[in-house]
Amino acid sequence: MAFRPHQWPGNVIPTSENAEQATRSLFYRAGWRDPLTPEVARLLQRWYDSGWCVDALLAALDRRPDNSRQLPRGPHEDVGHFLQSRLRAWFTDHADSERDARLAPPRPGLTIEAWLRINREQQRRTEPRARRPLGERGQRAREHAREQARRRRRDPLERGRDKDERISRALGALDELLPRESERPRRTGRRRGGSQLMAAYAGRLDSVSSHPAVRRIVGRLAEERRRPTPAEVQVLRNALREARQRAGLGVLEASAADGAELSPEAARILAYLDGTPEDTSFDSMLALLHMNARDR
Repeated sequence: MAFRPHQWPGNVIPTSENAEQATRSLFYRAGWRDPLTPEVARLLQRWYDSGWCVDALLAALDRRPDNSRQLPRGPHEDVGHFLQSRLRAWFTDHADSERDARLAPPRPGLTIEAWLRINREQQRRTEPRARRPLGERGQRAREHAREQARRRRRDPLERGRDKDERISRALGALDELLPRESERPRRTGRRRGGSQLMAAYAGRLDSVSSHPAVRRIVGRLAEERRRPTPAEVQVLRNALREARQRAGLGVLEASAADGAELSPEAARILAYLDGTPEDTSFDSMLALLHMNARDR
């Protein structure tokens, strides 16, 4: 089996047939660009024959048996000399070096046959399984699931009607919370809905423009004739959001006023509602609002 240098499994003990592939993988992982000489090939073959793999050789070149660090390869050091000098620490003594008796490798290795067997078993476990045809029980379960899905997939018009019905029920529940017609405080001169909407809009706009933080920031920018800073923009946004919320609550409070003490926003909206003639147009209402804002 042919492997590229970066594909050779480092934990496989090379044989004479694939020793060159393993050695080129060793050079590739060590970052050596030296040519592979016959002397280096014979040197490494002896280590392969003793049960050493590429992972074990790299570990031995980096650390001694006592886990102390080996010296790195010098800039002009020959590969053969570097291998001999660093791997010498993995003999027990000089006599064992002469007899070619090495210590146990720091990394265990596998034969190529064992590695192939393990690799095939992993592939068998991870590969997609072939789909088997469903039995009678599986077919019934599939049809039941499809029928349930079809029942849940309703017509868009039907969903729209259901949504309208829910909104109507919610509005009906809100009507029950509001005072009844006979219990509402009566003001002289009942107004049309259009005048009430214009007065509520004018009151909300007036409440926003009257917010102290909004007026303070806008006045400062107008006086200094500049654009707002990011911090001022954030403060202004927060103030506008708070003013709109308070104005919205004021509209609800003014619409259900029963003589109790009102907030400033609700009192301002009632003032617009009670002090504006019934036939006032929307443009006239806005003109009155801007005129009042300039007078402040």
